[in-house]
Amino acid sequence: IATGMSAEAASILTFSLNTAAYLAEVFRAALASVDEGQVEAAMTVGLTYGQTLRGIVLPQAVRNAIPGTGNTFVSLLKNSSLAFTIGVVELLAQGKLFASNSLKFFEAYFAVALIYWALTILYSLLQNWYEKRLAVPYTR
Repeated sequence: IATGMSAEAASILTFSLNTAAYLAEVFRAALASVDEGQVEAAMTVGLTYGQTLRGIVLPQAVRNAIPGTGNTFVSLLKNSSLAFTIGVVELLAQGKLFASNSLKFFEAYFAVALIYWALTILYSLLQNWYEKRLAVPYTR
């Protein structure tokens, strides 16, 4: 890294920019999924644009964006192992180092897989709970 930036900072910057691009598309699609007729109806009853955005558009858009943001987060979690290519010792790299020192490759990779699996399951449960919480006003 010629600029004097540490490998950790470079990987954080790279993952941030990459994830921001995906999240921008997720949020753009979520905002576009709200029907224009709802905005027109809100303006008709006298709501300002800010009130319309806060009270009508954003709650629906957030509900539509949750699955995409969840997929992006899980992808980021899995792709974090790519940081090892520039010298960042992250979870998978720790497993590789442990395996090469102890010659217990199966145990090391199994432990790393369990950690990734547990983090993904934990996040999925959290996302599921949040989706159900946001769906309460829309259920009968």
